[in-house]
Amino acid sequence: MRPRHILSASLITFAIAGCIPSDNGEETPETDAGGQEGDASTEPDASTEPDVGTTPPLTMFLSSGTYETSLGLASLDAACGQEAKATAGTSYKVLVASPARLPANPTCETPQEASDWVLAPNTTYQREDGEVLFTTGASSIFTDWPMENLFSNSGANFATGMDRDWCLIPDQHCSGWTSSEGRAAVGWTASGDGGFLEGGDLGCGGRVFVCVEQP
Repeated sequence: MRPRHILSASLITFAIAGCIPSDNGEETPETDAGGQEGDASTEPDASTEPDVGTTPPLTMFLSSGTYETSLGLASLDAACGQEAKATAGTSYKVLVASPARLPANPTCETPQEASDWVLAPNTTYQREDGEVLFTTGASSIFTDWPMENLFSNSGANFATGMDRDWCLIPDQHCSGWTSSEGRAAVGWTASGDGGFLEGGDLGCGGRVFVCVEQP
């Protein structure tokens, strides 16, 4: 009668090789070709992999107070940080363009290079209530109008100094926000398209500004 199971010589050899006594009499576990124990995992530990895309959205709000356009950028930025809406310990800047504050934009009539710009690249910006406004691209601007939500349902003009393409408007930035004389390009909070940045122009002097949280 034919046996049901036959162990070949090669299988017996493999079984013996898999458990070779060490010099101290203990069994040495089999290792793979790379010198690792046969049951060790070679997959990377997911807990050590860097987090991607976890940066929280940054907040933008309209200043409650009006500020003189002659204060200069540093003082206007500081005023945003003193607003009641500002989070303590967080830095803010005013959303304006000037010869000293520009986003990189080669499509402007006078091509712009980035300088002290207030928006970060590839970052989502939201209102105070958490509703998303827009997400910037690699150039730290947003061009895919309209925005996802209106900045505000009630309209108000705020100083910007730029047009809907984020380009500085000559002679409409109150001499780089150092003068109360001249004109200021203004945006409109109730516009979801480019009018959010370019909604006309008003005289320099006391103006409200949009404050932007910094990363």
